[in-house]
Amino acid sequence: MYIDLKIIYFILATLGCIALIYIIITLSNLNKLIKNSNEYINTLRPSLNKEIFTTTKPILNDGKVVDIVKVSDLDEQLSAILWEIEYFTTKKGLNYSDIAIVYPYNKKKLKSGKTIYFQYLIRKALEEREIPYIYAEDTLTNLSSRNGVTISNIYSIKNLEYKALVFCELEMLYNQTINDKEQDYQINDFVGDLNKIYLAINRSTEYLSIITTLNEEGSDLIRLLMDSK
Repeated sequence: MYIDLKIIYFILATLGCIALIYIIITLSNLNKLIKNSNEYINTLRPSLNKEIFTTTKPILNDGKVVDIVKVSDLDEQLSAILWEIEYFTTKKGLNYSDIAIVYPYNKKKLKSGKTIYFQYLIRKALEEREIPYIYAEDTLTNLSSRNGVTISNIYSIKNLEYKALVFCELEMLYNQTINDKEQDYQINDFVGDLNKIYLAINRSTEYLSIITTLNEEGSDLIRLLMDSK
């Protein structure tokens, strides 16, 4: 598949720094998310007077299905991931190689002090179900032979494409909300985490599932996603 990649540079002038945001626009859903994100950032910094994210014409299938699945805890999140894999393979006719499981980091120490070894938990859950998987390593490309579901953090997945993608453990992202809207660095950090979401959800061409324990009241990231469905 040929894709005309466009590198989009944005300067966050009011934050006193430069942010490079690399986005591959694929869907009208994403353009709606971009619109909502721009409106939200501009309510925080009206003097910016420019769009942080730029919309463009979709370049892949405009009919991609986007689901946001709410769960209560980490165990339910793992169960939901397994359910999504079974759904894609048995109901949609996809192969394991068509599916990617993506999360922000392999492991993360949260503000509470707890460390989540999410890649290990995913691997263990897949092994218990005897679902084959591979890691998204530097040598993996879209032309590589994939003998199973790909598991990856957001950095390793950035140049790959899959028919179906499950994005999970958004709880690892620190900047769910902006606590002090007078602090430029907090807005900059929030935009940084928003960009991580863009990077992940752009890797799917047909199906996208986002699994989270978060809700709109506790996370502006989730609110923007929900408002963009």
